[in-house]
Amino acid sequence: MLTAPFLADCMSCLSFGKFGGEFDIAIKGYGLDLKVSAVANTVLKEPKVGKNIPTVASACARPEPERQR
Repeated sequence: MLTAPFLADCMSCLSFGKFGGEFDIAIKGYGLDLKVSAVANTVLKEPKVGKNIPTVASACARPEPERQR
């Protein structure tokens, strides 16, 4: 189940920075230690990742604030 604490923990596994002279996103935690650029066209395209994107997106969706008139 996706909970706010679990999603926060997952987010803490991500860092954006310059690695090896190039900007990238590092994923470190839950047994992973990799750069997104190295797996963007392999691991991140696997069905086990893709099928969970809508679940994560809906759990992260925030209602838009009401507009003031």
